[in-house]
Amino acid sequence: MLGIGLNPRGIEIETDYEATTYVKERPISEWTEEWCVNRVAVKLSGGAAEMQVRGQACDRNTFESDCHYFSDYREGLQILQVFQTHREFCNPVLVEEQLCAALAKACKVICANWEKVEKIAIALSLSPHLDASHVSAILDTPAS
Repeated sequence: MLGIGLNPRGIEIETDYEATTYVKERPISEWTEEWCVNRVAVKLSGGAAEMQVRGQACDRNTFESDCHYFSDYREGLQILQVFQTHREFCNPVLVEEQLCAALAKACKVICANWEKVEKIAIALSLSPHLDASHVSAILDTPAS
């Protein structure tokens, strides 16, 4: 998962043949519900990983009550609200369901790939600049 900040207008990730990543805004007319939920899951994945380390429940209440996660939670909520409003309605129940689905997805991916998350965290603590080749090498290395 990429730790990329999102804005309510969305992003699209493109990688060229040299593994250089470009981030460009994606027009709201191209958004889909699945795309929004995935973007919010990416946004919430850092908090989900931190909750895993702390042994906290990975749920909406933790995100709302902890100042470390609150801004990511609010930005995720805003992405979903903008999407719903663009579709000419904003159903708070549907937004809440989408937010919960994104959080569940983030937690599931983090837990299922915890060993890889730890490897990347260790590598980042040693060098804050990792490119795609470094990440590939780290993730291809067998666990010790």
